[in-house]
Amino acid sequence: MKIVLFNGPPGSGKDFATRACMLHFAKRNYSVRWERFSLPHKLAFAGTIGMSGVRGATGRDVVDDFQQFVPPPGIVSGYENRKEEIIPWLGVSYRQWQIDFSEKFMKPLYGQDIFARLFLERNRFLERNRVSLREPGWLCFVSDCGFQMEYDALRHPRDETLLIRLKREGKTFDGDSREWVTTSGMSEEVEIWNAGDETFPKLVIETVEEWLK
Repeated sequence: MKIVLFNGPPGSGKDFATRACMLHFAKRNYSVRWERFSLPHKLAFAGTIGMSGVRGATGRDVVDDFQQFVPPPGIVSGYENRKEEIIPWLGVSYRQWQIDFSEKFMKPLYGQDIFARLFLERNRFLERNRVSLREPGWLCFVSDCGFQMEYDALRHPRDETLLIRLKREGKTFDGDSREWVTTSGMSEEVEIWNAGDETFPKLVIETVEEWLK
């Protein structure tokens, strides 16, 4: 499994870049997956507030109708439009409860890299199934690589991991718990400037294609 990790502040274009890659490489007959380190957290969080219907984005979704909108994984039905709504029995918003669930429960109890470890275990399971079914290898895009400990926990082969840092004017990590990630030589890495026009997705796709050669 080859992994492409997108790292950047909110609004830098991580989901947009991932969607563009999913569409492009699915059309080129790659087996593609859209993943997030936060997916296990979203699944658990949804259960605590009685919500279900978590959507995902797999290669099959894209190949079946690649012109359609590709939803990012971990979208909880009924939650996205209610983030700032106060949960009466908790006295905090849905968004704040999600943050508290991650930062005050999951990470302190199980370690700062818990979501990366859950990501790895989930994909090891998928990989075992892929091998047993003799399916082609995955090209996996992770659109929320924002913590150094999560990257460090991957320990994925150097030639099978690409870190893309996205930068965009006016977009920073100010007020956000996420950060710039460095590979420290453990994998390939590149920085891409998002100018907010049609050159951005083309540049991202070209970068991934060059890395795959």
